[in-house]
Amino acid sequence: MHAQTIRTALGQLQDDPDLSSAWEALSAAVEADDRDLPTAELLRLLDAARARHADRGEWEAVLQLLEIALPGAKGSDQEPALIKERIRVQRDELFDEDAALRAARRYLELMPGDEAVAEAIEESEGKRGRWKDLVQTYLGEAE
Repeated sequence: MHAQTIRTALGQLQDDPDLSSAWEALSAAVEADDRDLPTAELLRLLDAARARHADRGEWEAVLQLLEIALPGAKGSDQEPALIKERIRVQRDELFDEDAALRAARRYLELMPGDEAVAEAIEESEGKRGRWKDLVQTYLGEAE
């Protein structure tokens, strides 16, 4: 039952990525305790749907699908890759530096040896500090 609901909702979202009823049905079916779709198959379906949304530049839909997939991937070897993709989408496609920074910190909890992500966090925090300094400078000059 839930497998069909998941497939139907994903199909509806391909036609209309803003269809709230499809998002609600998808979330409910994915989170159901008696879901009849194995996690590996669920993640494969979500990944395929995400790829099609990305091809069309529907980044909000991509992010929502990542957020739906992450609980199912928790503790698996796919979780770090999903979080890394979430970081990229939030930072590079949606320009949400704060959300990307939170996701990057979560990623480092899972993969503490990833120097590239650690450097990206450091760079982001450095930019944030420079922005605060710049704002203070402009405010001081405005007075």
